[in-house]
Amino acid sequence: MSGCGDSPEPPDVAAAPDSVEAREQAVRAIDRLLEARRIDEAARVAERLAERHPEDAGAALRLGRVRLAQRSVGGDRPRSRDELCSDAADALLDAIAGGIEDRETLVLAATLLEAADRVGEAEPIWRLLTERSLGDPEASLRLALNLESDDRRSEALEIALDVRVRHPDLPFAAATLGELRLAGGDEGGLEDLAAAVELDPGNPAWRIRQAVWLRRLGRCEEAITRLAAMPLDAAPPPTITREIAACWRRLGRPAKAAEAWERVAATRGDGTAWSGEAWREATRCHLDAGDREAASRCLRLAAIADPGHPALAELERLSGLASSSGKRPG
Repeated sequence: MSGCGDSPEPPDVAAAPDSVEAREQAVRAIDRLLEARRIDEAARVAERLAERHPEDAGAALRLGRVRLAQRSVGGDRPRSRDELCSDAADALLDAIAGGIEDRETLVLAATLLEAADRVGEAEPIWRLLTERSLGDPEASLRLALNLESDDRRSEALEIALDVRVRHPDLPFAAATLGELRLAGGDEGGLEDLAAAVELDPGNPAWRIRQAVWLRRLGRCEEAITRLAAMPLDAAPPPTITREIAACWRRLGRPAKAAEAWERVAATRGDGTAWSGEAWREATRCHLDAGDREAASRCLRLAAIADPGHPALAELERLSGLASSSGKRPG
């Protein structure tokens, strides 16, 4: 709660008469409301400001950031995350067209466009960043990944290989080249992913991607061994455990997958949403293994950890626990 004399300006400032002062008041209100996590109020101010000043690049930029915040935390409007992602991208594109072309805005716009499945619109932004600074390997690698997702693998590989040669100590370059090679059927890409791990051993992302490809290539035991050696606090537990469980499932051992989910839920079960996910996944795995008793036990714990999750009803039905009154297990 706020209320110590430092609350944001009321959200009706954007309705004030058109003036530079009124516009600046609205901008300050949006920034403060966002900082206070009063996202829906910030959205109302930003929407009115953008309506009153459709050619104002700064207003478009604020609207884009508000839409991004709404996507992250939800809001009081029935809009999907995909819609908010696309809306945020559109607002940032308006800001860019109005002359705001700093690197942060360009990267965010391109990233949102890709997340909204508008890959082709993101490509020119990555090219602009690459051309603007030839020493920017990240933009070049993001361009390569963009081209790969648009089925232009040969061009993507050429760019990634060039960056890898120019920046041999950059883990992202090694990982990107490895991903592209593997996607094209070249198992030598595992060597590049291994290089990324060696260059940046503290980053769990490279190890997880390495395990994903090992599983896809049928080397599940190796993937499990690598991931099991990682400390639970090296990455969000569901990220590691989800891959370990996928490997056990591919090996036809859902009970072991359930064991992995139970272990992380019991070890790190702190009542957060992910602990509920862990118990739900353990329930599914036990059901696949035919162990209804264990599934029922995990389902009860899932209901305690995250009682409002919509998947509980279906799991109850599959577990044979749904009652005529519709009450969940307690």
